[in-house]
Amino acid sequence: MFGKNAIASRVPGAAGFRVHSMFPTIQGEGPYAGVPAIFVRLAGCNLRCWFCDTQFETPVTQMKHGELLYAMLESAERNNCRFFVFTGGEPMLQEIGALFRHEKLAKMLFQVETAGSVWPREDMRVDGRVSIVCSPKTHGVAAEIRHMASDSNPYLFFKYLISSTDKIDEETGIPIVDTQKGGKPLILYHPPQLKLAKRRIYLQPMDENDDAKNAANAKRAAELCMRYGYRLSLQLHKIVGLD
Repeated sequence: MFGKNAIASRVPGAAGFRVHSMFPTIQGEGPYAGVPAIFVRLAGCNLRCWFCDTQFETPVTQMKHGELLYAMLESAERNNCRFFVFTGGEPMLQEIGALFRHEKLAKMLFQVETAGSVWPREDMRVDGRVSIVCSPKTHGVAAEIRHMASDSNPYLFFKYLISSTDKIDEETGIPIVDTQKGGKPLILYHPPQLKLAKRRIYLQPMDENDDAKNAANAKRAAELCMRYGYRLSLQLHKIVGLD
């Protein structure tokens, strides 16, 4: 939490999944904002962002492939919901692609929230059933993300956190920041064809747990959206009092 988490490594597919929590809510951010969803929060991250508010110290449940599959099916039935959001930590450290391909989940929709710095070793198709919201925290991303961005994959979206005090690249409107303590500020990774991808780029005000700072961040994000043609993302789940 707040840059103090342990750096996690990949979880081998045979090891199953390290699950932080699973819960129904409203997707508050990005292209599916406002849609009822079941969040599957996986544990562990390979980055250490100074502003991250994830509760890494929360106990983690080790689940086998079949156990998580059954839990998802049960939650989908109980909540009358077929949309799952995989988040973290960094969900790409775990072999989620094989889970998405399981025949019992064939009618489900999935969204993966990732920093884009790693990619599962097993194949993971990004198509009408699986979409990705990449929120870059570094200057580079995994090769698979770069290839999809170059090909303008319509199911790949980008989201950037905006603070009123961050420097912004004047040409692109993308933050020039150091998200990792002790690093050098660099412009965050962004798709090479910005003009074609604008409708898939979201700017989101950073939540700094301070009303004055949050208001300034929201104003800056809105101004940048109007200037560069990006879309504004607000955390609707927080606004309505959900997790």
